[in-house]
Parts: sequence; structure tokens; C-alpha cells
Amino acid sequence: FRAILSGVSERHMASFPNAKYTRSQRAEVAETALRANKWDTEAWDTLLQEVNSQPIEKVRVVYDTFFEQFPTAVKFWRNYISREMQAKNFEKVENILHGKLLLIPHSHLWQSYIDYVRATKGREEIQKAYEFALDTIGSDVNSTTIWLGYFDFMKQLRCNGDNDENQLLNCRKRFKQVLEYQVHRLEEFWRMFELFENENCEKLYPNPRQPGDDKAASQQHIRDFSSKYKRSLVCYKEKQVLRQYLLEDMLPLPMDVPSSPFKTVDGNPPLAAPNLMQNPPKKTREQLQLSLWVQLLQYEKCNNQKLEKAEHAKRVQLMYQQAILCLYYTPEIWIQAAAYSATIDAEGVKEAIKLYDRGCKCLPASALLHISYAEFLHVREMNDKAEMVYRRFIESAKKTEGMDSTLLLIHYLHFTHKVKGLEAARQLFVQVKGYACWQFFTAMGQLEWKSNKQPVVARNIFEAGMQQHSGNLKFVMTYMEFLEAQNDENNLRLLFEKIIAQHDCPEVWAKYLQYNYRYTGAERFKEVEQRAADSCQQMRGTVPLRCLVNRYKFLDLSPITNQELTALQCQELLKMSLARYVGSRLDISTFTQLYPEVGENSETLGQAVPTLAANGDLPAHKNPFVNMLGPRVTQPNFSSLPEFTPLKNPTPPDPSQDQLSEAPCIPVGWAKEKKEGLDDKSSLVVAQVKREPGPIIPPIPPLAGLAHPAQVAAQMAQMMKQELKPVKLEDGDSKGPGAPGAPTTAELPSQLAKLLSVLPPPTQYHGPLADVEKLLDLLVENTLPAPPVEPTSKGQPEKRPLNDDAGPQAKRPTFDIYAQRQAMKLA
Repeated sequence: FRAILSGVSERHMASFPNAKYTRSQRAEVAETALRANKWDTEAWDTLLQEVNSQPIEKVRVVYDTFFEQFPTAVKFWRNYISREMQAKNFEKVENILHGKLLLIPHSHLWQSYIDYVRATKGREEIQKAYEFALDTIGSDVNSTTIWLGYFDFMKQLRCNGDNDENQLLNCRKRFKQVLEYQVHRLEEFWRMFELFENENCEKLYPNPRQPGDDKAASQQHIRDFSSKYKRSLVCYKEKQVLRQYLLEDMLPLPMDVPSSPFKTVDGNPPLAAPNLMQNPPKKTREQLQLSLWVQLLQYEKCNNQKLEKAEHAKRVQLMYQQAILCLYYTPEIWIQAAAYSATIDAEGVKEAIKLYDRGCKCLPASALLHISYAEFLHVREMNDKAEMVYRRFIESAKKTEGMDSTLLLIHYLHFTHKVKGLEAARQLFVQVKGYACWQFFTAMGQLEWKSNKQPVVARNIFEAGMQQHSGNLKFVMTYMEFLEAQNDENNLRLLFEKIIAQHDCPEVWAKYLQYNYRYTGAERFKEVEQRAADSCQQMRGTVPLRCLVNRYKFLDLSPITNQELTALQCQELLKMSLARYVGSRLDISTFTQLYPEVGENSETLGQAVPTLAANGDLPAHKNPFVNMLGPRVTQPNFSSLPEFTPLKNPTPPDPSQDQLSEAPCIPVGWAKEKKEGLDDKSSLVVAQVKREPGPIIPPIPPLAGLAHPAQVAAQMAQMMKQELKPVKLEDGDSKGPGAPGAPTTAELPSQLAKLLSVLPPPTQYHGPLADVEKLLDLLVENTLPAPPVEPTSKGQPEKRPLNDDAGPQAKRPTFDIYAQRQAMKLA
């Protein structure tokens, strides 16, 4: 792991303290891996499993270090709390619950809270704890255990004699509440609700007018509420489809973490944690989970249950908070949660500010989150807080290695210009221009030019930027665009002459040429073209058509068609391929004259033309420029091509384009190669399985003029029946289809040949194409009538033998589609 430690940034290394616990070999390896990469989830899971059996006092520091990286790991929080409760450290448990309970709205942590209260408090506190939990996370799909515990607790109170009418009404209210939530085991809660109504109907309806009215009222109440229950059940099943691939116990990871190098001592893979997926990789997993959560949240916002606005907003906010638990280091989910909270009411705006504050503390290096927060505050005229957000990020970037604040400085500049005016923006520029990047100079120059209408001041700012960033080609190109927009030809020429010595590259020449093409005469731009060819090596040897296209094009308009442009690109590729081919056979001086873009000072590299070889050809020699050209033939990138997917309902072919090919194509597998060849049982031979060097079989002439496939099949059979005579070679051997040992041929099944003879020609079909899969399914699922049996000479129909189509002696068709489909289903 020393190599790992040397190659990982310090911000990815865990400051792991020296814990006083007994370390096994697996624990030592995991701890070493964590010192190299504090985000190694496999190593964390292994280490926590190893210390699980040791006293909590010795391993508490391990848990504290783990929760610094993963503060929302609900499964590990519950395990940690249970261990503290076993050690009777109730004060420690209370501190944990007080700090984390509202920040982690997950049913597992709230169940730990209920367990703690039931173990240490009285009946009233337990009931209040249940009420508090149900009001907070009762709509969570995983809160079934809390709901069942609450109803069991209330049933125990009724059994102990606490039959207060308010308790019954409160219990009925909770039953109706859970039935409108999409929690697990919803059907069981419905049966519990019916049983509760039937058992307590006399107490719920104490003064019936007639005997039995209380039961009738209770049944009517159940029927009235059944519609809401059914709607909730439908929504639950729909949400389960969307939640199918959610990893609710997933450990969140930042996107820039290094990959995990952790392996166990014995070489086996680490223990599989239930909250980790082996496939896909973690970075892809984060994006997949984000997409799933966004889809689920979008469904929740649809409000298919037609809930009231307050109740619906409460559910969506809870789901956003649960999404944050799994995507804690993803700024997008923080921004979406805050934006939704701000749309509710004034209290929602305060909740959004709290979410932004938490997100900025969690992701102090996220420029996206800080800019979004500052804009959120600026829109609501909280400019002082917005300025604090900008300044806090900039100061943090100065102290943190690898943290770039240029984008925040640019947005802070625009914010200062909008809020405080021009002078404040100029003062900010003066303060930071000493260490600012070239983008900041560009932003200030464009601000003076576009907003303040001061092009002279803008040019001065660009000139100040040139003093620090003249070696940056992007900044130089930006400055050239500014001068071109100002139509300042004199300064543009001066700038070009100044930078051409530093950046003798095709980008600068192309930019300057484009300007001359548009705004100067022919003599001027031809002079610039000649200078570009003489000065820049990459500008030499350009295809003449490319020069004309660059000269005459404008924006997305081109003087040639798309087909001609494609041909031009192929010509440029082939030029290099041809250069590689002839480079090893031509004299170097001749080669550099033909391809001046390859090397400089070609006149000093010449050598005598090689002497001719014995066969009269030029011998190959080593050309130092050939290796600069790459491969002779440019291979296409097949990995970027999409996979072929057959259309389910393809468009019918154009009858006018339908032609019969010269040689029919047969599926792979109809023909089998054998050493001795196949017996000729069919007269229709359509293709040769394996082609060997030897005589070429004459192709079948086009048959597009035939009127019917029957005639086509007859002519094909007649032509292929003709015996092909073996050809005698120079050594006396005979090769060919008719010679011994000739390659075997494939036979078209007689059933298919008969089918082709009765089908109408394809040019006469103008209807839709049938779905073959559905057609075969219909044939398999339905029973077709048996064909009529011809009577024998005695007048009685001949009995069908038992082994006609069954048994080992049965003769199957050569290409039995039905048998193959049945075999695939059984497999």
C-alpha cells in the first residue's frame, strides 16, 4: 500500500487515529487501505465487521471516524446505538438521537429511538414518542414496524382497562392515516382496521337508535373509506415498481474519489455488504440512483391520491430528505430539495435556506451549490447573506489545495456590479487581478464592453491580461475576437504580429485568415496564406479544395454539398495513407517536396535516389518521417457504432426496389460440413458451405424478370443440377465441385422449396408485415384441425401408425421451428 499512499491526494486520506482494540489480520489490512483512501467502502465494511465483537469503549473512535465520512449511514447508526444501549451508555444515546434524529428521517433510526424510549421511559413518554415518530416519518414506506408497534401498544392499553373514548378515536384516526400512506403490508392494516371497527363499534357509536345500528354504522364507515384505501393501494404498487432498484442503505460517495484498491489477506474478495452493488461501478451507481430518485420524486409530485396541499408537500419534502441520505455528496439533490421547499410558503423558504446551509457545509468545494445558493438569496433580496456565501467560498479556496475559485469570482463580480454598481466592481477587479486567471480578465473586459459601453476600458483590461496570460492561447483568441468585433484592424494586426512569435500554430493563422477572407481584398489574404504556409508547418500541404472551402464558407453555409464535404474528408485521410505507402520508396527530398507538412528544412534532408533492385523495383528504405504519419489505413471506430436492434413493426419494403439477388442466402446451420461430404437427397443446391482455392463457380444470372417464384425455383434447380466438371491443375490434380474431396454443399429443405413454389411474388404484396413472434405464438397456443384422411381401397380410412410422428424412429423435418422453440422454452 505504499504505492497507493504515494499516489492518492491528502484530501482522500483518512486521519485514522490509533484505536486501542485487538486488530486481526483482516482489520490491519482494512485499516491500511483506509489510510490510503478514506472513501473505500469495502474496507470500512470489513473493519466494522471485525470490531463488532469488541467492547464499544475500545472501538468508539472507529465509529466516530466512519461517521465523519458517512454521516447518513443509517444501518451503521442503528448498530452503533444498539451497542451503546447494551453498554448502558444512555447519555451517549440521547446525545446521538438529539443531534441526528431530525437530520436522518429514516425508519431504522426512528425505530432505535422508539426502542430507547421503551427501555428507559414510562407509558406516557412511550405514547408521545410513537405520536412524534408517526407525525414525522409515518408516510415512509419502511415505517411498517413503527405502525405495528404503535397499534400493539394501543391494544395493550385497551386490554389493561384504558378504554377512553379519546384513545379509540385517536386509534381510528391513525388507522385511517396509515391506510392513506403507501407503506408495506397495507392489506394487513386494512384487515386490522376492519377488526378494530367491528370490535369497538359499541364504544365508537354509544347511543344507537335501534339494536344493530352501531354495527351498521361501523360497516358503512368502512365502505366509505374503502375507496381511499384502494387508491392508496394502487399508488403503493406503482411506487414499488419505481423503487425496485433503489439502494436505500447505500453509502454516498463523491464523484472524484479514487477507485478502491482494497483486497483481503487471503486473496478472496471482501465480504459483500448489503448496501453495496458490485455492478455497476460506484460512479455509475451514483448517477443511476440519482435518476431513480428523481423519477420517484416526480411521481410523488403528481399527487395521484388527490391529497391536500399541506399533506402532499409534507410527503414530497420527506422523500427529498430521504434522497439526500443516499446522495449526500451530490449537489443536484440539495438544489432540487431547496427549490421545492421554497415554492410552498414562507416557512418553506426558511427550510430551503437551512437545506442550502447544510449542503454547503457538506460540499464546501461545490461551486454549483454555492452559486445556486447565492442566486437564491439574491432573488429574494438577501444580498448580505449572498455576499457572505461568495466570500466564504473564496476564502476557503485560498486555504484548500486544488480548489479553484475563478468561477465564483466571476459570479461575485457580476453580483457586485448589479448590487453595488460599477465602482465597486472595478475595486473588486483591482483587488484580485494580481492572482486572477485569464477568464476573470475576460469577464471584466466583456462587462466593461457590453454593460458599461466602455470599449476603451475593456481594451485596457485585455492588455493588462496580456501581460500575465500572453502565453495562454485561449485568452489570445478571445482578445482577437474582441478586436475583430470592434473592427480595430490596426490593433488586430499588431496583436497578431505580437503573438505569432509565441503561438505559431494553425489556430491563430486560421483565425487571422478568416478575418482577412471576410474584410480584406484578394491580394491581402493571398499574402497571409503564403505567410501561413511558410511559417506554420501544419498549414503546408493543405488540400486545395479545403483552402477554397475555408475561404468561401460563412457560418454554417458551405460552398459544397454534404456528399462533397464527406469526399473531402476522405481525401485528406487518404493523402496521409498514401504518404505512408510511398514514403519508404521515394527519396527523402522528393518525399518532403510532395508532403511539406511532414518535416521542416526538407532541402537539407535529401539523399541520393536508391539504386534499383534486381527485379527493377525501388527497394524500401527507412524514412524517418513515415512513423509520424500513423497507420496506413485509418480504421473506423466500431465501438462507437450502436448495436443493431430489429424493429418490432418494420416498414414494408418498397416494391419498386425489390429485386432478387444473384445467389440466394441461407441461414447458418442448415448446412453441415463433413469430411466425406453429404448425400445428395435434394435436387436444389443453393450455396456452397466452404470455398477452397480453385475454380470459381459461375454465378447464377439475375432472375428479377421472372414472374413467379415457382419458375425461379425451377430455373435455379435446373442450373444447379448441371454437373460441374472438375478442372485439371498444372500438377495433374483435379479440383472443383465434381472432384473427389471437393467441398460439400448445403441443401435447401424440400418443405421450404415447396413453400417457395406456391408463394406469390413479393412485388404483388403491398400490405403490412406480420409479427412473426405473435404468429408463431398463435400457432402454438391454438389447436389446428387435422387434415382429411384419404380412404383405403376397402373404403375405410387408413389408421395412422403410432410411431408416425413420435418415438425414436420418427423422422423429423430438417428445420423444425416448433421443436426448436419448445427446446428453448424448456431450457
